[in-house]
Amino acid sequence: GASHLPGWMGELSGTEPDVHALAAFFGFLFFLMATQDIAVDGWALTMLSPPRVAWAGAINSVGQTLGYFVAYVGFLALNDEGTCNTFLRAAPAAGGLVSLSGFVAFWGWAFLGTTAVVCVAKSEKPLAAEDGAAGGVIAMYREAWECAKLGPVRQYALVLLTAKLGSAAADSATSLKLTEYGMPKEELAFLSPLLAGAGIVIPLFLSRFTTGPRPLSVYLLGLPLR
Repeated sequence: GASHLPGWMGELSGTEPDVHALAAFFGFLFFLMATQDIAVDGWALTMLSPPRVAWAGAINSVGQTLGYFVAYVGFLALNDEGTCNTFLRAAPAAGGLVSLSGFVAFWGWAFLGTTAVVCVAKSEKPLAAEDGAAGGVIAMYREAWECAKLGPVRQYALVLLTAKLGSAAADSATSLKLTEYGMPKEELAFLSPLLAGAGIVIPLFLSRFTTGPRPLSVYLLGLPLR
């Protein structure tokens, strides 16, 4: 699908942007990545030793921050002609070093490759019937649905779904308004290393406070301030 991106984005002569194709393509990619993310989160509970299970959330947060940094700043730097000519090329040339289709294709194969290696190289102990092995995938979804109907779970889901309503406009519109007022998106992207550094260090620092009987205490303290 990555090879079709230039046509869907209207970059080829005689083509116009196809919003429906782009939405379907990236929606499918996000579905696959979200499914893998859920599987890895659940896997961490059994793969990590009990004293290190609390680090699963911090590791997940650090990994997402690094991934965002590579996919946003890394791509814009390698795709921008000016940045490549200034920092990465001995002699100026037209265009960036990578295209969107090539970038998406590379990381798609990287995802498939790492998943295949984990599937072949990593073995797991069989689960006992009382651990949820009996019944297979359908039984696990049925059990998850039963958990979702519990009162505290529904209240927690409602909090997570509505917690960012107060800051959603600022989160989404800040970069757009900066671009509207003349700040190039490449320069805006170069601010991300500072945020990426904070996103890596802060979860590791706060992990000591998010373990124990009150793991949401830091979140509840910081949300009103935000």
